[in-house]
Amino acid sequence: MELIAIALAIAGNLGYHLSQKVMRPDGDPWLSLAFAYTAAFAVCVIGYTATGGWSSLGQDVRKIGWPSIGVGVAIVGIELGFLLAYRAGWRLNTASVVVNVTVAILLLPIAYALFHESLSLRRGLGVLLAAAALALLTSD
Repeated sequence: MELIAIALAIAGNLGYHLSQKVMRPDGDPWLSLAFAYTAAFAVCVIGYTATGGWSSLGQDVRKIGWPSIGVGVAIVGIELGFLLAYRAGWRLNTASVVVNVTVAILLLPIAYALFHESLSLRRGLGVLLAAAALALLTSD
């Protein structure tokens, strides 16, 4: 199941970036995102229906809290940021790497402070290599 989850995230990320890159440059970014969220809403309703969720809708709604709102706001920031970055000329093979490596580096102290996650020597070396890759990618 772990590999399926990661494969789904990878496939979704590929589809996401390819779709963002070829989005019409003259289309309004807010309306483009509204259409994207309409499609996402439909997929979520279909998924919820397929898993028999309607029978427990009331219970399920009570389990949803403020983090879902935070995810929604964050998604808008991510998607609008990439849409505008690609329109500004960022390369497909660079923008996502710069963003993801930067986020990974910024999450290290947050993960340590809030979730008590440790940083091993091997992972620390990986972060240094990722930072070096980031420096190389942005030094055109």
